[in-house]
Amino acid sequence: MPCRSSARFVSWSAANLLILYFIDTLLAVGVIAAGFCYHVFPVEEAEGFLLGLALQAIASLVSFRDLVVMLHKYTPDQLGLKRRFAFVFLRWVGMLLVAFTPIPYALGRYGAFVLVIVYIALTIYAELKPDRFLAAFGEADKQ
Repeated sequence: MPCRSSARFVSWSAANLLILYFIDTLLAVGVIAAGFCYHVFPVEEAEGFLLGLALQAIASLVSFRDLVVMLHKYTPDQLGLKRRFAFVFLRWVGMLLVAFTPIPYALGRYGAFVLVIVYIALTIYAELKPDRFLAAFGEADKQ
């Protein structure tokens, strides 16, 4: 039995393995970042946090499933994946720009509240003014 499952793994394409390695790297970065955030801003209500974490994981898996279905019908360009990735990535660049200033640390336990407000503000701005959001980070509209 173990030989059959390992043979299946060996027969995977290089592209499948690269996707898995990339996901592994993203998850590892997420765990490290979460550990750093936990160190700076410890979780106050573990039960509620774990529920939120589980719901986020479920939502991400459903979103991935839906994306795979859509990719069978449309190209990444038709779905605007590059632009969506830019929004998600640049939102976190903006967060890091604020997080690595003295402001959150100077505010102590209220520093996390400031970061939540920044995250919400960046999300709203990106949704309402997507071209201006991208331009603020030096990205011209390429579509």
